[in-house]
Amino acid sequence: MTTILATLDRMASDTFISDGSRGAKIYRGPGYLLGEACEDTFYSLRLVNWVLDGQRGPVPEARPGEDHEGTLLLLRPGQLSVLDWRGVEMPIDNPYFGVGTGAPFGLGALAAGATLEQAMTIAAYYDGGTKPPFHFVDLPRRRRK
Repeated sequence: MTTILATLDRMASDTFISDGSRGAKIYRGPGYLLGEACEDTFYSLRLVNWVLDGQRGPVPEARPGEDHEGTLLLLRPGQLSVLDWRGVEMPIDNPYFGVGTGAPFGLGALAAGATLEQAMTIAAYYDGGTKPPFHFVDLPRRRRK
């Protein structure tokens, strides 16, 4: 129950967590952004940390009672991809993409020419699991030598 949308240079998310609290869903890695849309907060944080730690070792397994299903959205310079809970990365051949329950609404808005801000607002309007405030993070630019 969330929305994470990205273009080739920026990522956006809502901040609503299913228990009613608020929190960050976009993380910065060295030269990339990572958005998490997982069902279980504890499992998703272990998966995020696994990616931020360079994907060393096996993919974290769900503990008893945890829901391991979820998706991470990766934004690297010029490339979007999705990483599933099994650690399988799938490149996206599109200039924008999204994950989460509100993503279909946001993607439709982006396809129709909306800005990322407008797309998040539209996703929240139609999806009860997506709520403002929204968080926007620009992909770090590469430094030229």
